Amino acid sequence: MMPKIAASTPTYLRIADLIRKDIFAGSFIAGQRLKILDLAKRYVTSQMPIRESLHILQGEGLVRVLPNRGAVVQAINEKFLADHYDMLKAIEMLLVRNAAEVASSDVLDFVKAEAVKFNKAVGKGDVASCLRADKRFHRAINRLSGNDLALDFVERQSKIPDAQRLRVGYGLERLREASGEHEKLIDALAANDGDQAAKIIDAHLTGAKEDLFLRLAASDDIRFSGFGRKAGSGW
Repeated sequence: MMPKIAASTPTYLRIADLIRKDIFAGSFIAGQRLKILDLAKRYVTSQMPIRESLHILQGEGLVRVLPNRGAVVQAINEKFLADHYDMLKAIEMLLVRNAAEVASSDVLDFVKAEAVKFNKAVGKGDVASCLRADKRFHRAINRLSGNDLALDFVERQSKIPDAQRLRVGYGLERLREASGEHEKLIDALAANDGDQAAKIIDAHLTGAKEDLFLRLAASDDIRFSGFGRKAGSGW
């Protein structure tokens, strides 16, 4: 299930979320042309928000915009998702290195509180709650970097793996590993050790990618049937 969209969210962002959801659900397939007029009717809106939403989705790599003719859905495959993880990893490693330089005990108390919330979400067994708590934890750290451009990149590009995660959930072992990695990351930040923090983020996102790929392979979605071996038990 996709997270609820705030009523105050601009129309074009709400429409982008809906189109993104439909692409991941298979309602729109690779190579399919998305016509602006058809999309306006489907989502009960005017053509301008549709155009704006398609440009957002093009920035995420989900569609290729055709001037004055709508867009074409791009293929979502293993390379597509792996490329997103590689980009996210590179930027988040930069962010935690910068965060480690300014991390202090008072700001880390807030980060620790977010880690506790993640552990509680794991105990409840709700995928959406775990994802939200994990994002809050990392956002609290990344904001310490003061790099707004990099923060915006992470927020936008993480929508792709996040949407898939909400579809297939987490492996239970992965959640336990993530909790331990959060603690190690806090320790590295407390020691102002940027290199160690970057190594932990590298391992953290690699583990997240591997778990997601295994769960996609185990899903009933034939688009991901070649994603390696089957995943183990989990949510």
